[in-house]
Amino acid sequence: MICLFGTYQTTLLKDIHVPAKYIGIILAALEIIQGKASTKANSYNEKHKNKTLTYMGIRMSVGIAIAGGVVVIGLSRIPQLSIIIFTYVLRMTDRGVFQILKKKYLGNFMTPDILTKVYSANSMCCSMFRMIVGAVGSFLLTFMTIEYAMVTAGILFAIIMLILSLCIKTKIGLKPEEYTEKDVAYMQ
Repeated sequence: MICLFGTYQTTLLKDIHVPAKYIGIILAALEIIQGKASTKANSYNEKHKNKTLTYMGIRMSVGIAIAGGVVVIGLSRIPQLSIIIFTYVLRMTDRGVFQILKKKYLGNFMTPDILTKVYSANSMCCSMFRMIVGAVGSFLLTFMTIEYAMVTAGILFAIIMLILSLCIKTKIGLKPEEYTEKDVAYMQ
């Protein structure tokens, strides 16, 4: 989802005729924002507890739908660009926090022996998921413009995030002793 939205964000800026030099400046500023946000990952996680990743996923999804939506409804240039950049700032903030928390959560309850295997499995799963999401994103662009694809993908991923959060609600935020033997067997 993060990679697809990154591709879509640059394409949208090109499609609304933002000059290449300004796109470069915007993207550089967004990378700096992502770096600063990563330093706040722990405080953000403490604030939202076990809902952090859900909030970030939904906010990223809704933000990308809004960015596409402001182009669809045809706002004038300055408000349109302001809203788009604001949604991109939120996305990059969440992305910075996510990268830190992902490593933290993957390492929870793991021994050093199994941690490498967990990182490898995560890498493989993420790559397969990126491939599927990229294919869906490309498919959307075969019959709709970028702004409509952003709205569609944003809504689709927000729904998926909500469904996933409801399905795993009983497993999020548990203390080590609250996991069942079956859950822990995979971690040893």
